[in-house]
Amino acid sequence: MASHSSLQKGYYNHPLYQTWERMLRRCTDPKCSDYDRYGAKGIRVCTRWFYIENFIFDMGERPIGFTLDRINNEGWYTPENCRWASAKTQTRNSSVPKLNVQIVEEIKKLRFTKKLSYRKLGKIYNVDHSTIYAIFKGNTWRQDGTTQTT
Repeated sequence: MASHSSLQKGYYNHPLYQTWERMLRRCTDPKCSDYDRYGAKGIRVCTRWFYIENFIFDMGERPIGFTLDRINNEGWYTPENCRWASAKTQTRNSSVPKLNVQIVEEIKKLRFTKKLSYRKLGKIYNVDHSTIYAIFKGNTWRQDGTTQTT
């Protein structure tokens, strides 16, 4: 596997190693907690980036406070579709599903039938776990994924 060859070449301690490894895992490893939002949805990593050397070359140094972002959230991890972005930019670019009555009902059903935690449900629906908690405590929620107390 690519990570093994990269480990042999001494990249494990490189500042971008963890970013690269997490990107690969969420797209290729069904045991990864984020796989359902990436690999299961068909999000892939281009073949070139299976080698950390190419990922580092293409992305360059990560600016402080920035993280890896896909410009088109439906697209693959490729040099043309990725950039370093601030949290604010990522939030604007997010494909966060907005809460609506149907989604809230799905959340409630999953909570009771699958016994999923608030955190797991939050990951699945890409909202903060406190929003999920508020739904079950009877607080109202807004279409933007935030809550307000009644």
